[in-house]
Amino acid sequence: MLLKPIKNAAAYRVVLPAAALLEDHLATRPFTEPRPTDQSALGFVPTPTVSEGELVTTFIGGYAFSVRYDDKVIPGGVVLAEIAKACEAYTERTGLKPSRKYRTEIKESVIAELRARALIRTKIITCFYHPELEILVVPVSSQNLADQITKLLIQAVESIESRTIHISELAQGLTTRLAGKVSGADDTFAPFEISSSVWLVGPSGEKVTYQMGDTLDGANDGLQELLAAGFFVDAVRLHYQDVEFKLTRQFKFRSICFPAPAEVQDTETQGDLWRHEASVQLLSFVTVVKTLCDLFGYKAPAAEEQTVEDPMS
Repeated sequence: MLLKPIKNAAAYRVVLPAAALLEDHLATRPFTEPRPTDQSALGFVPTPTVSEGELVTTFIGGYAFSVRYDDKVIPGGVVLAEIAKACEAYTERTGLKPSRKYRTEIKESVIAELRARALIRTKIITCFYHPELEILVVPVSSQNLADQITKLLIQAVESIESRTIHISELAQGLTTRLAGKVSGADDTFAPFEISSSVWLVGPSGEKVTYQMGDTLDGANDGLQELLAAGFFVDAVRLHYQDVEFKLTRQFKFRSICFPAPAEVQDTETQGDLWRHEASVQLLSFVTVVKTLCDLFGYKAPAAEEQTVEDPMS
């Protein structure tokens, strides 16, 4: 498999320009190395393996673009050790205990010094867009990083018509459907099927994970007791059309498993194979998203134009 599988993802409803126009926009925000004072750097780059220098790669049903994210690794233990060392020296020098303000100043100084010589961790995140359904797939697990990527995209395009995918009270909907399932109803999640696990959170924040196996048999009594005690579903592992995934109550997707790619012809190039896999995975994923929206009664709010002030202007 040439295409890195989409393991984790957030889905956004946005209206992006056609691929050729988006190419010009992304070119205004290329990746540049982080400066010594920067903690991280983010910018658009050609997609590895498939790209021949272009910033937008098209395939049947959609297109893709990639973001490079460099983040400096500063271990928290090292920061604490350096702060403790500086505070100890201060006490020996003055005979006084360092004030909170002094400790804050020392912490900022230590982080700035470590940042200037820190190792850099690099990620290439390839995002996918389905123009027909206007769904953008950002394949990361970190909400902060997903927000940074979408903000960068807004800065590049300058304005985006956005309809955020947010299903109100999804946790309640998942909990109600699970309650129906353990009570004997067979179609509460249809056309999805509960796969291996359900994650629940109690009234006081306590967490419980149920491993289901292939069925809910044997778990019904325990689940009914938890639901009656006020537990709600935090996440559930679902299966649909050979795609298996963990759906969280924030409508995020984790640990996605796609079917193995079909056999390909020897005459196909690496670029052809990548585009084929991208087309299949994107179609499978947006089908899941659309079907979930239908299942939980998602209604898109009125479109609103989002703009972000350019901090470099």
